[in-house]
Amino acid sequence: IASVCKELLKIGTPRSPLLDTTEGTLTDEDLETLNIDFDQLPAWLDELEKHGVYFSQPLDLDLMMLEAFPDRYKSLAPPNGGPRIPKVTDAKYADRIKSAIRVVLGDEGGDGSSYSSASQGLFPWYSYLFLGRGKPSTHVLALVAVPDSDLKSKMPAPLKKLAEKVSKQLTKQ
Repeated sequence: IASVCKELLKIGTPRSPLLDTTEGTLTDEDLETLNIDFDQLPAWLDELEKHGVYFSQPLDLDLMMLEAFPDRYKSLAPPNGGPRIPKVTDAKYADRIKSAIRVVLGDEGGDGSSYSSASQGLFPWYSYLFLGRGKPSTHVLALVAVPDSDLKSKMPAPLKKLAEKVSKQLTKQ
């Protein structure tokens, strides 16, 4: 968030209200040491959206799209291909999910406990589909046959907001 704020300042965004807090307006020095509590995050995200900045949730665009269109993305695996995931009832399932979470989030990314169990269950697929291969081509292959109506109705919220913002900007011109 600090780096996004710095970039917005560079392109002429006024410091206030962008950097206003309950204790005053943040300085450049404050931005260097900015530490945002989890409960403050929604307010920051709301403010940044006013400036055309949209964050993917819960992780990134790839996980958002995988959650929105799981069958389309999973269909990219060849027959009998894809990640090897034990059945949920198998004792090895939890270990497989933890392993995939560690691969995706890395050593400093946490243990994945902030993600829903449904999202955690997609981490093996995330690793398979997006790590070590072309992300844009994966998205194109997955979405090329999705009807526009499905894209619109299942589009993740941050992308809907972005599309609405772009549409409004285009109609102003």
